[in-house]
Amino acid sequence: MKISFKYIFIFFFFTLLLSIIITWNYSKYSKKEQILGWVEKPKIESQNSNYFIEKKFQEKKENSIDKLTIEKLSNLEYYVNAFNKKVKLINGFYKEVISPFDPGLSGNYAYVMLLKEYVRFGDLNQDKKEDAIVILTSNFVGTGEFKELAVVINNNGEGSNLDTIFLGDRVAINFLEIKDNKIIIEMLTHNIYDPYCCPSKKLKVIYKLVGNKLEKVSSPPLE
Repeated sequence: MKISFKYIFIFFFFTLLLSIIITWNYSKYSKKEQILGWVEKPKIESQNSNYFIEKKFQEKKENSIDKLTIEKLSNLEYYVNAFNKKVKLINGFYKEVISPFDPGLSGNYAYVMLLKEYVRFGDLNQDKKEDAIVILTSNFVGTGEFKELAVVINNNGEGSNLDTIFLGDRVAINFLEIKDNKIIIEMLTHNIYDPYCCPSKKLKVIYKLVGNKLEKVSSPPLE
């Protein structure tokens, strides 16, 4: 039986045509898949990323409700020994005019400022909540810088200044921490012949909150 060249040609022609059609459809589908892979997939990842970011932010917000923060401490009422009264800080600062007869006079006011670099957190009253200690500095126009240590108790996320103790004029605080429900502070105070600008006496004091008052536990010497 002889097969004509004509039928062989037709067979190869349609086989080639079928191969071209299959290849074209496959490449079209792969291209679409690539487009979807590059466009739609990041969209899904972006949605997931936003979800986790929002969830993390919400958790952080909820946790901060019951915690004291520097912002909360900077807008709190404190008893200040240098002023002999309570003052309300706004953004870590309070000031009042000394002379009502000339309120516009440059530098004619006293102020209290919270030193944010000395803010420390830790449990002071053994209720397993983070309380805080802050250093306040006061000035009355002159060169004096009267530093005080203030204790703030955490009442469900709201701060309450229980006690404030006077540390001294222009003392230099070298170390401050809360450890084992106690406050440890190391500073330079003044010897008898030290000028106020330059304290040289090393002092370490440990305080503990007893009731609503700070009591000195010990004052070990520093070399």
